[in-house]
Amino acid sequence: MQIADLLQPREEVIEGQFQGVLQAHKVGDSADRLENDPTRLLSMTYPSNALQTAFERVDDKLRGSDSQGGITLSGPYGAGKSHGLITLYHLFNSPNISKDWLAEWNIDLPLPDTTRASILSTSETDADQIWEPIFDNLNGSEILEGIKRYPTTEHIEALVGDDTVAIFFDEIETWWESFDRDEDGELLERNEFFLQNLLEVANDPERNLFVFVTLLDKSPGFKRILNRTNPYAVDMNDTGDRERIILHRLFETPVRKLMNLVYAMSSRTIPTTTTTQLTPRNWVSSSDTRIGWWRRIRSTPNFSNSSTACMRRVGNNRVFVAR
Repeated sequence: MQIADLLQPREEVIEGQFQGVLQAHKVGDSADRLENDPTRLLSMTYPSNALQTAFERVDDKLRGSDSQGGITLSGPYGAGKSHGLITLYHLFNSPNISKDWLAEWNIDLPLPDTTRASILSTSETDADQIWEPIFDNLNGSEILEGIKRYPTTEHIEALVGDDTVAIFFDEIETWWESFDRDEDGELLERNEFFLQNLLEVANDPERNLFVFVTLLDKSPGFKRILNRTNPYAVDMNDTGDRERIILHRLFETPVRKLMNLVYAMSSRTIPTTTTTQLTPRNWVSSSDTRIGWWRRIRSTPNFSNSSTACMRRVGNNRVFVAR
């Protein structure tokens, strides 16, 4: 049997049209992109250890075993923060589609059939008052009209009501640091009060409000706001299963079959017990194994020159995950 008989690369890889960077501000874009297509995005998303940690925190609040609905996704550029944020957004914004994906991976997450979600990327939105686009997105225009200096907890509770609501912030630290402390002091204070109130309501056991924030940990001032309510922190860079993420992103072939194939192509003996005990560290742990693996895969007839270039970038450790 040829390697080509075992491997089924994704169509975009074969055609050399691999979209390696995901951007949160493209979720509402009209162009054909992964970010705004929940079915395609989820089909190419591996539920990494880091993502499953976030799912567990969501599960705890939905089941009432924990009140905390604030969750941060941290890590350097390339750690997968935006990919994780967009995945979580689609879980809440398209729960019926998400439930099929969760079931496929045997993940028990009791998402309600009806939810509301708003994602805000400061790469696209430069609002002086960060709450305005959020209230507009969540059909809270009437509540917005009654706000004077900043939204109080009562305003936010009225916006959430009895629903399950999720609010997503991407690159908010950049927006926060763009204010001039002297000239924009009052504006900063009003935004700070809003964010504090938002996180307090997210930590209320009576409200199903979730607030997700991507962080580079480059703004001490913004971190101070978060520390008041101690949201759960998920380190996207310390997921421990990056190779599986890459494999699932590149191939339609199930990851477990690929794991066995990696063993075969790296001249290793597949354990006689069970593959469930395998981990990324013991099946593609060394650079020599990865290099040999990519060379063999690239030489198969399943790949065009364009897709070979995609594979070469992976082999050079330029990992295909979003910023």
